[in-house]
Amino acid sequence: TVLNGSIAYTALTVAITAEPTASNDTVKYAAYSAIKDLLSFDNVTFNDSITQSDIQKTLRAVPGVADLSITGLERRVTSTSAASTTVNSSAYFYINEVPKYDEQNITITVSGGV
Repeated sequence: TVLNGSIAYTALTVAITAEPTASNDTVKYAAYSAIKDLLSFDNVTFNDSITQSDIQKTLRAVPGVADLSITGLERRVTSTSAASTTVNSSAYFYINEVPKYDEQNITITVSGGV
Protein backbone atom coordinates (compact mmCIF):
# COMPACT_ATOMS: atom_id res chain seq x y z
CA THR A 1 0.00 0.00 0.00
CA VAL A 2 1.32 3.43 -0.95
CA LEU A 3 0.00 6.35 1.05
CA ASN A 4 -0.26 9.66 -0.78
CA GLY A 5 0.76 8.09 -4.07
CA SER A 6 1.05 10.48 -6.97
CA ILE A 7 1.76 10.59 -10.67
CA ALA A 8 4.78 12.24 -12.22
CA TYR A 9 5.58 12.59 -15.88
CA THR A 10 8.54 11.63 -18.00
CA ALA A 11 9.40 14.60 -20.20
CA LEU A 12 11.34 13.54 -23.27
CA THR A 13 12.66 15.16 -26.43
CA VAL A 14 14.18 12.95 -29.12
CA ALA A 15 15.44 13.58 -32.64
CA ILE A 16 15.30 10.47 -34.82
CA THR A 17 17.03 9.94 -38.15
CA ALA A 18 14.99 7.49 -40.20
CA GLU A 19 16.37 5.09 -42.74
CA PRO A 20 16.27 6.64 -46.25
CA THR A 21 13.44 4.36 -47.41
CA ALA A 22 11.33 4.68 -44.25
CA SER A 23 8.31 6.93 -43.94
CA ASN A 24 9.02 9.69 -41.43
CA ASP A 25 5.37 9.71 -40.33
CA THR A 26 5.28 5.94 -39.83
CA VAL A 27 8.52 5.99 -37.81
CA LYS A 28 7.24 8.89 -35.69
CA TYR A 29 3.94 7.15 -34.95
CA ALA A 30 5.74 3.91 -34.05
CA ALA A 31 8.22 5.79 -31.83
CA TYR A 32 5.40 7.47 -29.87
CA SER A 33 3.69 4.09 -29.53
CA ALA A 34 6.93 2.46 -28.28
CA ILE A 35 7.46 5.19 -25.64
CA LYS A 36 3.83 4.91 -24.58
CA ASP A 37 4.32 1.16 -24.10
CA LEU A 38 7.59 1.71 -22.18
CA LEU A 39 5.74 4.02 -19.77
CA SER A 40 2.54 1.99 -19.53
CA PHE A 41 1.30 1.21 -16.04
CA ASP A 42 2.24 -2.46 -16.46
CA ASN A 43 5.89 -1.56 -17.18
CA VAL A 44 6.59 1.02 -14.46
CA THR A 45 6.42 1.07 -10.70
CA PHE A 46 6.67 3.45 -7.77
CA ASN A 47 10.17 4.81 -7.17
CA ASP A 48 11.13 3.87 -10.73
CA SER A 49 13.73 5.46 -12.98
CA ILE A 50 13.65 5.87 -16.74
CA THR A 51 17.14 5.96 -18.21
CA GLN A 52 18.53 7.11 -21.52
CA SER A 53 19.53 3.51 -22.21
CA ASP A 54 15.89 2.40 -21.67
CA ILE A 55 14.80 4.94 -24.26
CA GLN A 56 17.63 4.11 -26.66
CA LYS A 57 16.83 0.39 -26.49
CA THR A 58 13.11 0.99 -26.98
CA LEU A 59 13.46 3.38 -29.92
CA ARG A 60 16.25 1.50 -31.70
CA ALA A 61 13.86 -1.48 -31.91
CA VAL A 62 11.38 0.63 -33.92
CA PRO A 63 11.49 -0.35 -37.61
CA GLY A 64 13.00 2.41 -39.74
CA VAL A 65 15.07 4.09 -37.01
CA ALA A 66 18.65 4.57 -38.22
CA ASP A 67 19.90 6.81 -35.40
CA LEU A 68 18.59 8.95 -32.56
CA SER A 69 19.63 11.67 -30.19
CA ILE A 70 18.02 12.35 -26.81
CA THR A 71 18.02 16.11 -26.30
CA GLY A 72 15.79 16.24 -23.22
CA LEU A 73 14.93 13.85 -20.38
CA GLU A 74 13.51 14.88 -17.03
CA ARG A 75 10.88 14.17 -14.38
CA ARG A 76 7.98 16.58 -14.12
CA VAL A 77 5.27 16.82 -11.51
CA THR A 78 2.79 18.57 -13.81
CA SER A 79 1.74 17.93 -17.37
CA THR A 80 2.93 20.63 -19.76
CA SER A 81 3.27 21.17 -23.49
CA ALA A 82 6.79 22.65 -23.27
CA ALA A 83 9.57 20.49 -24.70
CA SER A 84 12.18 19.17 -22.31
CA THR A 85 15.61 20.68 -22.91
CA THR A 86 17.17 19.27 -19.74
CA VAL A 87 19.27 16.24 -20.61
CA ASN A 88 19.64 13.95 -17.61
CA SER A 89 21.02 10.41 -17.76
CA SER A 90 17.86 9.28 -15.92
CA ALA A 91 14.51 10.56 -14.77
CA TYR A 92 14.18 9.42 -11.15
CA PHE A 93 10.81 9.19 -9.44
CA TYR A 94 10.16 9.42 -5.72
CA ILE A 95 9.01 6.51 -3.59
CA ASN A 96 5.37 7.66 -3.76
CA GLU A 97 5.44 8.49 -7.50
CA VAL A 98 4.76 6.35 -10.52
CA PRO A 99 5.86 7.54 -14.00
CA LYS A 100 3.04 8.31 -16.40
CA TYR A 101 2.96 8.76 -20.17
CA ASP A 102 1.50 12.05 -21.35
CA GLU A 103 2.01 12.93 -25.01
CA GLN A 104 2.23 16.64 -24.09
CA ASN A 105 5.57 15.88 -22.42
CA ILE A 106 6.99 13.83 -25.30
CA THR A 107 8.46 15.50 -28.39
CA ILE A 108 9.73 13.28 -31.19
CA THR A 109 11.01 14.67 -34.48
CA VAL A 110 11.91 12.46 -37.41
CA SER A 111 13.96 13.35 -40.44
CA GLY A 112 15.99 11.55 -43.10
CA GLY A 113 13.28 9.28 -44.46
CA VAL A 114 10.59 9.95 -47.01
